[in-house]
Amino acid sequence: TYQCSNTDNYRKADGTGWIPVNFTSLTTTPNPLTLLPVDPTNSTSTNLYYTYVSGSWELTALFETTGYQTKYAASDNGTSTVLFEVGNHLKITPNAVASRSGPITPTASVLTTSAATNVASSTATLNGSITAEGGASSTITGFDYGLTTSYGSEATSTYSGGAGSFSNAISSLSALTTYHFRAKSYSSAGWGYGSDQSFTALSAYDSYTKLMLHMDGTNGSTDFPDVSQSQHTVTAHGSGQVSTSQKKLGTGSVSIPNALTDYLSMSADTDWDFGNGNFTIDFWVRMSSPIQTGEFFVAQGNAWDYPGFEIYMNTDQGVTKALFFKAGSASAVDAQYYSGSLTWTVDQWYHIAVVRSGSTIYMFRDGVSLNPTAFVAIGTKTLSHQTAELRVGRSNNNDTFLNGYIDELRISKGIARWTSNFTPPTAPY
Repeated sequence: TYQCSNTDNYRKADGTGWIPVNFTSLTTTPNPLTLLPVDPTNSTSTNLYYTYVSGSWELTALFETTGYQTKYAASDNGTSTVLFEVGNHLKITPNAVASRSGPITPTASVLTTSAATNVASSTATLNGSITAEGGASSTITGFDYGLTTSYGSEATSTYSGGAGSFSNAISSLSALTTYHFRAKSYSSAGWGYGSDQSFTALSAYDSYTKLMLHMDGTNGSTDFPDVSQSQHTVTAHGSGQVSTSQKKLGTGSVSIPNALTDYLSMSADTDWDFGNGNFTIDFWVRMSSPIQTGEFFVAQGNAWDYPGFEIYMNTDQGVTKALFFKAGSASAVDAQYYSGSLTWTVDQWYHIAVVRSGSTIYMFRDGVSLNPTAFVAIGTKTLSHQTAELRVGRSNNNDTFLNGYIDELRISKGIARWTSNFTPPTAPY
């Protein structure tokens, strides 16, 4: 049993202390226990206590042997070589101990930069958190962001201190552009920063839009970015290039100056495998003089055999300069539709749209239905995959092409955007 003892003898090892055993009779030399151990008292005078300040914490303890004190207390990265210190900030114990050199200096907060959320074409939410404050409360939190790790822009908010999460919404982003960002916070110790993260702003177009070519840019450019979510690579051939002198919407169109070598192309892709679903292909076209008997606007596959699909103007089936749509597999024509005879005016822009809705093909010029005739009805047929490239301004045949300009080409898969007369767009999509 334990015996009562007072402050004069409770640590004595001769049997009169709080353990009634005479340890002085031990024959071991030197005697390992000349004083009884006791639990230290937590107090500001001993610096033995737990400290918490705005998300930062420190626990200090005193080893009962000099061996452990030398081995651990002096190498725990704390401010004392006597006390054993653990925590996420080892400089916040209020009372200085003898081994400290001068007052405690607060340090910048420790931060984590988390993934961006709610990412859209022009907006996003940036997220971060303060893991620990360095002995001083944060009053501002926010983010640096920009096109590179040099950032250049910031979004900040006031903050009431302590560990915790924070977010800022940003806007005026450019679609399909990658942005870098990092979390930051400010306290009296200065700015603290998290690591770099990045995100890419989405396309401004819905998921049905598989190709969106504005044909804008500087005059003579051969760069035609696809701003749909698919971001297809477009290759310009021959003199196929941006014309800023002729355009319907935006700042330019693609010029196809009456030669087989002048066109745009894209690799075969499942985005133009329409299957048995709805689709819409629309664009603006302007034909130059002379308007030919046949002018090809958009095509995949051989013009006269069995294409993936193609839209063109032609004199055939007893009609003159009619609008045609044709689609097929590797061995058969699955669909062929044509309008009545049409008149086309040189250097005039026309909006063309071909739409499948269920088993019906619609064809429009300037928003007016052309009530096409079905030479081969599409019905419920599945349009099969084609390995030929998609071309703008030329078919995959050797003698069919466009003499003119095309603007605002859009291919939509899975949606019939128009099934009745409509007003053509008056601004870029």
